[in-house]
Amino acid sequence: MKYLLAGTALFIGMAVQAQVKTRTLEKVIELQVPGEAISGKPGTRGASVAWHPVLKKYFTAMAGNYQYPMTIFDQQGKRVSSIYSSCKVDTRGLWYNPVTKSIQGNGFDRAGWFSYKLDASGTNLDQLQTLDTGMLQPGQQVVGAFNPAEKTVLFLSGDSVIAYKAADRKPNGKNIFIRWGISSATDETTTEGRINNYNYTTVVYTGIPNAQLGFLNFIDFQVELYNQKTGLLTQVLKLPEGAPAETSFNFAYTNGMYWFFNMTDRKWIGYK
Repeated sequence: MKYLLAGTALFIGMAVQAQVKTRTLEKVIELQVPGEAISGKPGTRGASVAWHPVLKKYFTAMAGNYQYPMTIFDQQGKRVSSIYSSCKVDTRGLWYNPVTKSIQGNGFDRAGWFSYKLDASGTNLDQLQTLDTGMLQPGQQVVGAFNPAEKTVLFLSGDSVIAYKAADRKPNGKNIFIRWGISSATDETTTEGRINNYNYTTVVYTGIPNAQLGFLNFIDFQVELYNQKTGLLTQVLKLPEGAPAETSFNFAYTNGMYWFFNMTDRKWIGYK
């Protein structure tokens, strides 16, 4: 009987493990951020990357100062904006809102949410529109990610993902508890302390069924995807050798790619 039980337990363990799909990401594209800035201080950490599907352009922001670079690239990765183009706000999150058809974002602390107005060419930030100011997020440094299916902006706060309604910038009350590294609802393993293995500023929204939420595990050198309803792990994406993996910022998802910022080379690198 003991052998039977042990075999059954092994089978169950293998079944649980098999639920988690694993593969290795491959590099697709690089976006070279200029070292210049209006302030003379170009910043060191990448805030986020957003893709404008109508203009077919990437928008990248540096975190830390309103004068840090905001750089625009075409779909091949060629820079089309001035080397002195700036964020105009101390940026953290950056996303495309399909309702307003605009690039929007959230700023540091109480800077609030904003939207960019572009010139006719789509290569220059003509104007910054403030949507709302105040503490419209769960922490000072959090990087917002847009969920187009529910028209919400998601923020990572400790072990939970908190959603704010894009229309009025208020929490929708549907917080998602993340069970770090756990793939089965019956697994009673504690996740205490595991949060220290993950990039603490950033959650990404992929839109992939049962794997909508993504987090960077910089200790195990992988992106982990979780079900937004259960908070359980469903996919593991291993990073290739040499890919940058930081404890904060420098991580994004847009246009079907996972993005990592190399702070030394000042490049956003897109992987699939």
